[in-house]
Amino acid sequence: MTSSQVVALVISPFVAVFGVFFITSRHHISRVARQLRREQKQYVGPCTQSPTLMLVAGVAIVIAAALIAVGALTGVID
Repeated sequence: MTSSQVVALVISPFVAVFGVFFITSRHHISRVARQLRREQKQYVGPCTQSPTLMLVAGVAIVIAAALIAVGALTGVID
């Protein structure tokens, strides 16, 4: 295994865990962002985070992590 394959195999689980965390906590993040925006006029982003868009992003992150791991195991990543 090359060093880039080892790095890909080490990093991909962390990326997958982040994606799952993003999926599971999307409602809480959206609620806190809306509350900050309403009460303190603080902006967490350009617009309030949408749970649906955060779900899509989380799924995309998990799929990317899986593709990275598969690519490292099959030798596509050198």
